Formats: sequence, structure tokens, C-alpha cells
Amino acid sequence: MDGSQALDVRLLGGFRLSRDDQPIETRIQTRLQHLLAYLLLHPGRAISRQQLAFAFWPDTSDEQARSNLRNLLHRLRDILPAGARWLEFDRHTICWRPDPAVVLDVAEFEAALARAAAAARSGDATAERVALQAALAAYVGDLLPDCYDDWIGPIRERLRQAALAAAERLAQRLEEARDFAAALTCVQHLLRADPLDEAAYRRLMRLHALAGNRTGVTRAFNACSEVLRRELAAAPDAETQAAYRAALDLVAAAAAARPALTARPTRGGNLPPELADLIGRERELEEVRRLIATRRLVTLTGAGGVGKSRLALRVAAEAQAAFPDGAWWADLASVADAELVTPTIATALGVRERAGSSTTQTLADWLAPRRLLLVLDNCEQVADRVGALAQAMLRAAPQLHILVTGQRSLGVAGEAVWRVPSLAVPPADAAAAGPAWLAWGSVGLFVACAQAVLPSFTLTAGNAAAVAQICRRLNGIPLAIELAAARIPALSPDQILARLDHAFALLGRQSSPDAMMEPSRQQTLWAALEWSHSLLAPPERRLFRRLAVFAGSFTLEAAEAVCADESLLAGQIMGLLAGLEDRSLVEAEAGQGQRRFRLHETLRQYAAARLAEAGETARLRAGHLDYFGRLALAAAPHLAGAGQAAWLELLEAEHDNLRAALAYSQTAAAGAELGLQVVGGLARFWATRGHFKEGRYWARMLLAAADGAAATPARL
Repeated sequence: MDGSQALDVRLLGGFRLSRDDQPIETRIQTRLQHLLAYLLLHPGRAISRQQLAFAFWPDTSDEQARSNLRNLLHRLRDILPAGARWLEFDRHTICWRPDPAVVLDVAEFEAALARAAAAARSGDATAERVALQAALAAYVGDLLPDCYDDWIGPIRERLRQAALAAAERLAQRLEEARDFAAALTCVQHLLRADPLDEAAYRRLMRLHALAGNRTGVTRAFNACSEVLRRELAAAPDAETQAAYRAALDLVAAAAAARPALTARPTRGGNLPPELADLIGRERELEEVRRLIATRRLVTLTGAGGVGKSRLALRVAAEAQAAFPDGAWWADLASVADAELVTPTIATALGVRERAGSSTTQTLADWLAPRRLLLVLDNCEQVADRVGALAQAMLRAAPQLHILVTGQRSLGVAGEAVWRVPSLAVPPADAAAAGPAWLAWGSVGLFVACAQAVLPSFTLTAGNAAAVAQICRRLNGIPLAIELAAARIPALSPDQILARLDHAFALLGRQSSPDAMMEPSRQQTLWAALEWSHSLLAPPERRLFRRLAVFAGSFTLEAAEAVCADESLLAGQIMGLLAGLEDRSLVEAEAGQGQRRFRLHETLRQYAAARLAEAGETARLRAGHLDYFGRLALAAAPHLAGAGQAAWLELLEAEHDNLRAALAYSQTAAAGAELGLQVVGGLARFWATRGHFKEGRYWARMLLAAADGAAATPARL
């Protein structure tokens, strides 16, 4: 048959008819679609006209039903391409000929299942996986979901059960092949079909555990608990709870078996792992890639939460291969004093200070022969110092490229400034809402984040308008969208939208302390933070604001020691921390060794404002100083000898918190004396790791703060 007569018919997920990849524009009424589907699903079978008439018009007279059938068949002949015998007729029967060139997705699905079964019988696991993946790719939704005729029910259910069995089988095969990411996708397919399937949640937890993703394990269990509570007023059964504990144990055992972190990053760079996919940033990636290739100093600016760091991290990861000496990352979010900028960058690069040479000169000499990309993240509070240092480094190292992120530019010569925009949102007058809106970056991010906490969530014609409105109200700001999507296990998109409206109404009576954001985005993000905070239970709010005292990352033990009091018991904090993590208010850092947590810098600023509002800042900072002061003093005797490496690594991990504690000790009553003791305890750490300038800086600052006090052992 002439290829120009080929038809492509999609019935799974909804009727679509095309010819040579071009949609057939003829408006085909629903009844005609269903008749064509019936014939296509029974190829080569002579079907009684009386049977067809009764199947489609069971509530009319025989004469009327036959008349309706004749009219539909006449219209069907009009829309089918001429020149081919698609149908065979006689007075009593109708038959769709099986030989015309028709591509039918149902047939593709069933053929792929047949190939998978044959491969399974022959023991070819690879071929079976490929065939099962092809089957699930063809099955994009239930058969003609808008058709409610009696005849279609058994066919639809047979295909649906076959797809679920294929997903379950493929998940098993992918798990055996240790392709955990692909296996997770299969299990999420099962949960979209049945959100109450506890066995699927158990498998989801196990796969996350095998992948070493403790956050995924917790989120899967919490999603299961929330769905069962909401739909059945029940809790997960004993088997599911046991599976949750076993998954957590599996993650812990795998982490314990991994080798400890090395004392220095590898020569190829030290980029942190990406904690989530970068969605809706294709154009931005292309623009920043071009700038990095052509300019040596590029600064990404934008409001807090707009995604500067995540974009910079992806660009650096992709550009790493173009730099023989790798891509390196220095986070300056916790650096408040300009004098500590250079030591912080040197530490990130693994550069040790040299006697008789300034840290800046040592850093410049180390960079001079190298070709690398250096990312300086969160620089706005020390922008002047970063600008001067960047120029010095670029002069010394002709092959160095620097990528900076901050809420304002550095303001130096040669700097290329690129403002990171919000994610694209559907305009209010866009075409009818539906799954096609996933192409908008903000909607795609909302759906991805929602599925991370509730795997069964999908964008539908029923909820797409609310999701799009949420994204518009949040101005496409990624952090705000993530916070909203994290509420999907408990709230529908319509409910989230209603609560956001309330948050924006309240905004007129409040103002954000973050003066560096422009007013429109300042208000948008602040309203989202207000709303998310308002949904927390009182103990969660208490812990969230108290976590603001930590600089950089922190451990569970530190949170328990610093944040607990009579109103927030230490035993509650682990569960509350997991809840904040599920709501995207706290991030768990990927990596080896002891698990650490972190607040996004914008969230930390918001939490700090709440802490001040509660009148708890001084007390929490004093507790933070006490905890990390005792840690430094406890470490001092162990910084030489057999246990030295472990203690040095611990202090390196807590360096940001130690700096914050020392900074507070300058202003706290009687804190300078403790600060001097900490300086003495950290002296060997700073010397061993080459942080000479930092040690001298803190000694000078604390001695000045203690000036006039009586001589003490710490000062002597």
C-alpha cells in the first residue's frame, strides 16, 4: 500500500488520529471516534451490524439504532483516506481489514508485551527489560478514558492490568540490574494507578534505600502515611512500618561501609552533588554556557530563591570537562567578614598558606598555571571584597574563569552580569489548561516537586488551572514553588491556591527584612514563606526559627543540643527535622559520613527574622557558642596522634559554625574569654590545615574584645 495512505491512531489516553505524522484536522464527533476504536480493536473480525447497533445505542429501537449506525459508517468512509479498502461490508456484517497500513498504539503495546514474554522464556533479561520499557512507553494512559460504553470496560481493564503487571515486572528487573532510578519511575507508575498500594510504597522505600537516598525513604513513608490517613483514616500496616525501619537501616549500613572523606578534594574539583533536577532552565543554561566560554568573570544576580546557585552548579558540572584542572566551588553564605573571604576560598581549593606570604599571594601563585572554573556562591554580603579578589586572581591566572552568584553584582571592570529570571509561567489567557502546560518551567517544577513527596500526583485537566495560578501568584520563583508543592500530600492544588491568596492578603501588613530583593519579588517570596510557615505546627515553627543560628550545615546532635529546652524536648527534634525536610524547609546534604542538614540562605534569613521576633536570638546564639566552644575544646587534645584525622575532618565540617560562634563571642557578655579559649583549642587545627591568617584574625579580634579584662590563662 502507498505509504501516503498510512494512518496513526492513538487510543491510549485519548483519541488522536494522524496521517504521516500530520493530525487529521477533520472534526470527528465522539461517537464516530468510539466506533472507529471498536473496529480497530477487533481487526479481521466480521462483526454483526445488529451487535454494533445494540452496543452503541442500547436504549433506542432497533430501527433507530441501525439508522444511526448507517449514518456513522457513511461519515467514517468520508474521513478515511481514499484509495484503500479499509472496511469490508455485506448486508449483515462489517469488518475492519487487518492489512491496511495502520499504526495503533494498543497493537504496539501488546506486541512489546509479547516480545517481553518471549525474552523471559529464553532467559534474555536485557531483551526483556527493553521490551517492557517499550510497552510502558506505548501505554500513556487508560484506553479512551472518556468512553463509558459497556463494551470498552473489559478491554480497558485488561490493558490496564497488563500495564501494571509490566511495570511491576520491569521494576523487579531494573532493581536486579541496579538501575534504581529507572526502577523508581516504574513504581511511581504503579502508585499513580493505585495511590493506596502499600506494597508499591514498600518497594519505593527499598529502592530509595538501595540508592542511598534517606530523604527519599522518609518522603515515601510520609506520603504513604498521609494518603492512608486522608483516604482511609488509617495508618500504614505493620509490614510497611517494618519496611520503613529496614530501609533506614539499609541506608545507614551503606553509609557506614563507605570509606571516610579524604582530607582534600580531588584535583578535578569539589562541586557539591546536585540534590534535584534542574527544570525549565534550558534557555538560561545556554546563555550562561555562552558567557562562561567567552567571558572570564560572570556574575549571576537575582532575588533570593530564584535559583542562582542551582543554575551555577549545573553550568559548572557541564563545563567541568572543558577545564583540565576542574571546576571548584566555594560557598560564602556564612562569611560575614571581608577578611575571611580569601581564607575561605583557599580552603575550598585545598590551598595551604605559606610562611612569609599573604594568603592572597599564595592563592594567586597556586592559580597562576592552572586552567579551572571557580564558582563563588552567595557573595552579596562581601561583594566588594570578592570583586577586588576576583580581579587579583584573574590578573595572576590568565586561564582562570570565575562564576559568581549573589543578589547584586560585584561592580568591577570586566564583569559580565546576567540576571537569572524566574521560571516561565502560563499566561492568564493561555489555551485551556491541561498536561501540555508541563512545558512551562514553573509548572514542570511544581509537578516534579509534588511527585517527590506524593508519587501518584499528576497534572490533569482538573488541577492544571490551579497549579498554573499558583505558579503565577508565586511569580515563577523556584524556592516558593518548591515550598508550595511540598504541601501536596495534605492539600490539593485548589486548597494551596486558596491559602496562598490569604497569605498575599496578609502581606500588606508586613514587610520583609531582606532589603536586597526588589519589591515585587520580595513580596512574592515573603508571602510564600509566610504561608508555608503558617502551616507548621507550633513545635515545627519553634525548631525552624531556632535552626537559623547555625551557619552552613549542622548535625542532628547539634540541633538537639542547641535548640532543645523545656518547650522543645531533644527527643522531639529528629521527628520534627524530618518533617521540615519533607516540607522543603530543610535540605539534607548528600555525602558520606554523619548526616548533615542545611537551610537555604533565603530560608535562614526568614527564620532569623522569626527568631528575633520571638525574642530568642541572644539565648540561642549563646547556646550555639557554648556547644561549639565545648566541641573545639574537646577536640584540642586529639589534634595530634592516632585520632587526628577524624577530629580534623570534624572541625573542617563545622568550620562555618565555629566562625559564627567566635563572631558572637565578641559581643556576648563574658563571651570573649570563652572565645579566646576556643582560639587556643583550634590553634593546631588552623596550623595543620594551613589556616594561618584565620587563626591570627580571630586571636586579634578576641584580644581586642577582651581588652581591659584581667589577665587569664586563655590570654596568657
